[in-house]
This record gives sequence, C-alpha cells and structure tokens, in this order.
Amino acid sequence: MKRHIPIRSRFGTTLNLEKRIELVMSLQRSLGHVNRKALVEEYGLTQLEAGSLMRDFLHAHAKNLKWDMTNAHYKMKT
Repeated sequence: MKRHIPIRSRFGTTLNLEKRIELVMSLQRSLGHVNRKALVEEYGLTQLEAGSLMRDFLHAHAKNLKWDMTNAHYKMKT
C-alpha cells in the first residue's frame, strides 16, 4: 500500500500565484522560451516543482504562447 506523503514545495507559501508566474516569465524573457527543463536547470527545482510552475504559467498565458515541437519549449506568440 502506498503512503501518500504530501510534497512540500520549495517555495511553500512564500510565493503567491502572481510571483510564481513572474518567476517563469522572467526566465522566458531571458531565454526567449521556457520549459520544465529550463526551470529545473536555472532554479534547481525538482521536476514536480517545475511542472507546478509551468502549469500556473500556462493557465495565465495560454492565449499568448505557442508550443515549439522541434525544440520542446513554449514561446510567446509574435
């Protein structure tokens, strides 16, 4: 039987939704693209934490993003 241990986010409650989205947006601005791997490498996050940040970012900016299948990352639409 599996134990359901809650995963503690590195950011905890210190970052509200707007700050979490801004964290991803700042990386997107500097690299020109963003994906979960870039978040892991830049901020030293786990895959789960990076996935959570990406989910928040995608919900906020879905209409302004496009998926680049060749390079496996999101870019802002031009």
